[in-house]
Formats: sequence, C-alpha cells, structure tokens
Amino acid sequence: EFVLGGAANVAANLAALGFRPILYTLVGEEIIPGASLVEGHRSQINNTLANIEIRRLLDRIRVEYRLFPQGDTLVKQRVMERSHAGYIARVDYGESRIEPLRVSHRQALLHDLLTQECIRALALSDYNKNCFTTGLATELISDARARKIPVFADPKPSNIASFKRAFLIRPNEREARAITHLPDARIDAVAYQLQKDTRAKHIVI
Repeated sequence: EFVLGGAANVAANLAALGFRPILYTLVGEEIIPGASLVEGHRSQINNTLANIEIRRLLDRIRVEYRLFPQGDTLVKQRVMERSHAGYIARVDYGESRIEPLRVSHRQALLHDLLTQECIRALALSDYNKNCFTTGLATELISDARARKIPVFADPKPSNIASFKRAFLIRPNEREARAITHLPDARIDAVAYQLQKDTRAKHIVI
C-alpha cells in the first residue's frame, strides 16, 4: 500500500476536509518511488517526469502543488503483521541526502506564496527536514500576520523559535514538554508556558 507522507499527507487531510490546499514541498530529484510503483514501474526519472509522476498521485486528492526538486524523495517503509495489525519495523530512505532548502527554491517559494491572493490560511508542517532552517517560517508568519492570514504550525522542538507568533501551534505532548522543559508538569501548565514562550494565539497539544 502506498500513501502520501510528510507535507503531502497534510494536504491530503485538508482536501478530505473540503479545503482546497496548495502544496508547497520538496520532491526528490531523481526518483519518486511511491508514484513510480503506483504506475507499475520503477525507473530513474528526470525532474520533468518527476513533476508528472507526482502530479498523477496528487490529482487523485485534488491538490494543487508547487514542487521544488532537491535531494531524494523521503520514504518511510513500514512492515506490518496483517493478522493482528501488528507493527513490526520501519525503514527510512532518503535521509542521508537531506540538505537546507536551496536559496533559489526559497526565493521562488516566497515569491509565489506571498503573491497568492486566494490564500486564506497557512499550514506549516515541520518534519525537521531542513525546509524551515533558513528563516523561512519566520518570514512567512510575519507576512501572514500583516495580511491577517492565520498560520497553523506544527513545529519540532529544535525549530520552535522560528514559529513564534503563529496563530496556532500544535505539538504533541512529548514535543510540548521538550519545548517548555516541563517533563512532569500538568498538561495545562505546559500549554500555558508554551503559549507564553511562543506568543501564539492558540495552543493545541
């Protein structure tokens, strides 16, 4: 079974809720394993074909997209035991070639995103894959606030400083405790401290 992951999964969930998401994301330069295998073959494909392959996959959930080829496509392979739905193992591919978002990609992304007049909200989903390590999130949040566009952010603890003043921040409990350095406090105290530290309007844990 092949499913969309990372930011594409976020876009798929939004589409399933009835929104019309525009997906801005990195894709692999050489191969799109999921899309290639869904089409019944596995081969090396160039940037142009990569866009076509990923388009076929995303068209099924009616998501517009802006793709930036860089590194490898990240793949999480899960091994499951079918009879009892048991989780056996997971193997990740593509992590070894992760690098910071290229300057050319960052400029193109910002220019395109900041000139979109139809956008009513931004969802920044940080998987700590070097997309938000160049001040990108800070700039997007600042511009969105000026345009009164709410930003919904799912940051990792190591990147929390880049997501301050977002409209809503939603880490899981482990991440929230790591961000606030409150491993044993009541969860409401963690949320209060997280809101104080990030100056976000809303916190969801």
